Amino acid sequence: MSVVIVDDHAVFRESLRAVLHDRDGIEVVDDVGTGAEAIASAERHRPDVVLLDVRLPDRNGVSVTESLTRRLPDMAILILSSIHEVATASAALRAGARGYLVKTSPLEVIVRGIHTVASGQTLVDTVVADALRSGDLYNADSRWSPREQQLLDLLAVGASTAEMARRLHLSEKTVRNYTSALYAKIGASSRSEAVLIARANQRETY
Repeated sequence: MSVVIVDDHAVFRESLRAVLHDRDGIEVVDDVGTGAEAIASAERHRPDVVLLDVRLPDRNGVSVTESLTRRLPDMAILILSSIHEVATASAALRAGARGYLVKTSPLEVIVRGIHTVASGQTLVDTVVADALRSGDLYNADSRWSPREQQLLDLLAVGASTAEMARRLHLSEKTVRNYTSALYAKIGASSRSEAVLIARANQRETY
């Protein structure tokens, strides 16, 4: 079973490659550090599974997932991330990922996850799965503030910065400051990626 590892931390991906290669039939054919490299490597090697981090230096993992599933629909994507936020996990799954695990998962869970998604099934981290089933948009480690939730709701319906400022009775500069901080929190590198994540958990607030 061929695997490509995508993570911007070289030490982490090299360590993961060392422990995964030749384990339970897994062959790591490449490890790369950016979204652009992930797409190029996947197209070159046509792996069974791509292990993909959410935070990459050039693109968000959600948008990379969309690109990969569009180009190579038979290939499985397993997100392996330090981000526990349900909104990010939900957006990744909606974009086409077959699994979502956190980096603190035991090695045997990651190995099982690779085999699971390669077989066409879905595997999601227990904490994230419980939250998704319950419809809880939050997680135990990081709750949205009321202001952040308002911004997410407005992003989900496509509100512009000016419209956000008007609805929230804030200056446009303040809104830009808030949204920049929110993008970092949800792992979005652009407004379009933030909208995608927000829409994955849209609430009928407005």
